[in-house]
Amino acid sequence: MMSNPWEGVTPVTEQIRQENLGMARILVFDADAPIRNLLREVLELEGYDVVEADNAYEGLQQSHATPTDLTMPDIAYLIAF
Repeated sequence: MMSNPWEGVTPVTEQIRQENLGMARILVFDADAPIRNLLREVLELEGYDVVEADNAYEGLQQSHATPTDLTMPDIAYLIAF
């Protein structure tokens, strides 16, 4: 039987949680409100603190105003550059 290659590996967000002794804060920015809301709901259910923005400009402003541990941009922004 093959062993699990991920056994013993701690996800980065869990490491952040352990180091900060609190919730990892994730910035989600997406122009599509239903997708942004779904991501927020799922992440909050998993115990993350979520900051939202509806475009790249607002996302940059949020990232400067509220330090985050992880940023999840809209994939369309990444493809454009």
